Amino acid sequence: QLNACLVVAKNDQLIAYVQTRESDLTIEQQIKEICSQYLPSSISLFAVVVLERFPLNANGKIDRARLPSPEPHTVILPVNHKPQTELEFELQTLWCRLLKVDNVPSDINLLTLGANSLHFMLATNHYCRQWLSNQPQVDFSIFFRQMTISQHAQLLAAHAQTTLT
Repeated sequence: QLNACLVVAKNDQLIAYVQTRESDLTIEQQIKEICSQYLPSSISLFAVVVLERFPLNANGKIDRARLPSPEPHTVILPVNHKPQTELEFELQTLWCRLLKVDNVPSDINLLTLGANSLHFMLATNHYCRQWLSNQPQVDFSIFFRQMTISQHAQLLAAHAQTTLT
């Protein structure tokens, strides 16, 4: 089914290029599942691009410069993916800015949208300045273990009652 696969890092995101002659709608999900078995949990595949043939240079090698960028996904979000609270709305605005996208659903894993550990550290820094100024030290990994905006909002809402460690 697959003839070849190449994974490259572009703009801090991993993109898999798959060469196949068949147009299988499940191939993207299969590739993501296989990669998740081998990659650390802090790294995820951003996109899978299916090509009939890899672009080659004059030497017959894959011409990485001519590999296409992933197509932006058009997603119609169900109502429950929209922010439910003012805090979720503020977090959504922050994450849209960090990921340079128009919309970040509140209950979608941020890694699947291209977030990485740097994004989580930047977000945690913002959280500390904005909402956690009375906390002596916040370990950013607690937010990295919670992968959605909704989960981050729950952690931040609970910060007055407990210490985030």
